[in-house]
Amino acid sequence: MPKGGPAGVGLGDPYRWLDGLVDHETSSPGIAEGRLRPGGPPVAGSGGADDALDPMRRLCALLGDPQRAAPVIMITGTNGKGTVATLLTRLLMASGLTVGTTTSPDLGSVLERVAIDDEPVEVETLGEALAAVSLAARSMDAPPTRFEALIAAAYRTFADAAVEAVVVEVGMLGRDDATNVADAVVAVVTNIGRDHHPGGAGWEQAVATAKAGIVRPDATLVLGPMSDDLAAVIEAEGPARTVRVGDGLSVDSDLVAIGGHQTELRTEWGIHPEVFVPAFGSWVAGAALLAVAAAEAFFDRAVADEVIDEAFAGVKLRGRAEVISHQPLVILDAAHNPDAAQALGETLSDEFDVIGARLAVVGLLAGRDPLAYAQALLGARLDSVIITQPPSPRAAELAPVVEAFTSAGLSVESVADPETALARAMRHTDEEDLLVVAGSMTLLPLARDVIEAILEVAADAVEPEFHEPD
Repeated sequence: MPKGGPAGVGLGDPYRWLDGLVDHETSSPGIAEGRLRPGGPPVAGSGGADDALDPMRRLCALLGDPQRAAPVIMITGTNGKGTVATLLTRLLMASGLTVGTTTSPDLGSVLERVAIDDEPVEVETLGEALAAVSLAARSMDAPPTRFEALIAAAYRTFADAAVEAVVVEVGMLGRDDATNVADAVVAVVTNIGRDHHPGGAGWEQAVATAKAGIVRPDATLVLGPMSDDLAAVIEAEGPARTVRVGDGLSVDSDLVAIGGHQTELRTEWGIHPEVFVPAFGSWVAGAALLAVAAAEAFFDRAVADEVIDEAFAGVKLRGRAEVISHQPLVILDAAHNPDAAQALGETLSDEFDVIGARLAVVGLLAGRDPLAYAQALLGARLDSVIITQPPSPRAAELAPVVEAFTSAGLSVESVADPETALARAMRHTDEEDLLVVAGSMTLLPLARDVIEAILEVAADAVEPEFHEPD
């Protein structure tokens, strides 16, 4: 099976073409050098070439500029983009709109990256769009990257389906990201963190400058929590209006309830006193606030409470404090950087109480700060951690990660093969225990498959044998 395509594709089809393109999401050089494509502009967004997006613009022009077919809401930031995108999509759907959503990366199938009304598109649907992209690419001086091809295919799919709104989770860059050929009517910046930036003096301003690139002069800007200095960097792009957490937006209360969070949200358009989100995580209320604010900015009016209730009732947040088993309690979370690990640690401590042991399997990518990550996880009160390598060419070497976790005071062992590590963790997890799998998103699909298979075998082993009565 091609690495990103669905099962059953054949040689020469558009999915095979897609998987033959340069993939900076899984190949370290493009990310480590901070470039969109070989020779491309810096991630930081300062001093990059003015024509960084020209190849993507040309590709979209050859497709008829599908990114202009419907109004677009773009979401960037270091953490929380996917959660906000999911909640926002559901809000727009509950308001009566047909919604196209593109997110990245996926949790196992490339089809997850292109959804209409919160459902991944069919193999044939995305395949037709990719075929159009591959045909258009023949007129280009150089082939697109895999990410560029997927984004172009997403925009083409949404245009063909005549969606009424498009929600876009921006990739790793921002100003120079392939998604940014669209002009967003609402731009959301969730937060500013160091994730894909090498750090050094002024890194926060550099990242903020890159993220600010999605803001258009006639757009409404929705800002998550950040310092005044960073907010000023983003507002310097000149949006028509800015609403910001701490200045017009606030979570007035946030209570952990049975099955999720009960919150009160305040925006510039209204107060929503009883918002229930059926998801776990210290970040849930903040993400719900940004999603509601973005929807209200899109409509320029308050969203009715009953619409919010309908929207959030069916929400499922995959890979974010996602519970896949209760006995034992098994949680999957794509906390891939220290800020996300901090939030995960708080969530595990505050929202999940078990009488047994607390175990973890962690797999990180190269370029992360393993010591900061380990220290951020201390709040989870973990009894033991298995360090493994996620199934990615960018997997971090085991030794420095183990050393960092050990120096942070955690009880650690290492198992290089992720499938073996997961199986070992499950052998040591009893019904009253908690097991969390965290780190690179590439680890989560494998974890889901391995753990669910083990649980299924265990359930079959204890299933009572049925005999027909005599």
